[in-house]
Amino acid sequence: MGGDFWDDDDNEPNPATGSRAFELLTALALAVLIAGAGFYIFRKTTWSPIPGHLLGAAGESARDWPVGKWMGRLNYPGGRGGFPLVFTVYRHPDGSLMGKVQSPEQGFGSVPVNVIEQGTDLIQFEGPMLLHQSTFEGRRLGRNEIIGQFRQDGDAIDVTLERIPTDVAATPPITAPPSTGFLDQFAGDYNRGPTTATVRLENGALVARSLVVDGIRLEPKSGDVFFCPAEDLTAIFGRDASGKVDRVNFRMETGALRKDHIFRKT
Repeated sequence: MGGDFWDDDDNEPNPATGSRAFELLTALALAVLIAGAGFYIFRKTTWSPIPGHLLGAAGESARDWPVGKWMGRLNYPGGRGGFPLVFTVYRHPDGSLMGKVQSPEQGFGSVPVNVIEQGTDLIQFEGPMLLHQSTFEGRRLGRNEIIGQFRQDGDAIDVTLERIPTDVAATPPITAPPSTGFLDQFAGDYNRGPTTATVRLENGALVARSLVVDGIRLEPKSGDVFFCPAEDLTAIFGRDASGKVDRVNFRMETGALRKDHIFRKT
């Protein structure tokens, strides 16, 4: 047999030629190993099971969307309205979503809405908003905006929702809960025009209700001030000249928006 690898005379391997072949095979194997290691590192550092458009600068993941607080202004045709709407979206551990909506200029507290994800960038809210069954359908634009339409009673209104911070300001610690006797003075019926709000003492805590809000637990903050951070609500009770509680200011604060709703005790 002839050839470079085998010697023609004795049909035995040529040591010099075999050595060169072994070196070539070793170099090839090393190159394959290096390439494989590089690919593995590249995959671990740059690849993600989450599509790139769902990853924000701060590492937003698919589970973060659409969780958060979103605010927009509702302007009806003809200049009517201008009401702010605030949607808050939560995600349960099982991945399902729940939401609520506030209209701080219309009243205090919030009402639940259904949250429906439609693909990776589309969202729908539906429920009794502004006392009417309504829907909002939108598409997110970047991390901090949702553009869409609010539909109610045949009207379709363009609305842009902007993400707002959801951090709750630190509140002074309560060393001991107020006594039932102290809390009882705040309980009663409160009116603001045709709107009635009630404050009741239930299970050792004050609970506020209105026509559309069913049960907001008010936690003591200081003196005559109570709060519910989940609703962006502070209840500030006032007193008359004799020291009796005669009014309450339900203050809604969301982002830079603040609206006072003052009710008189009846």
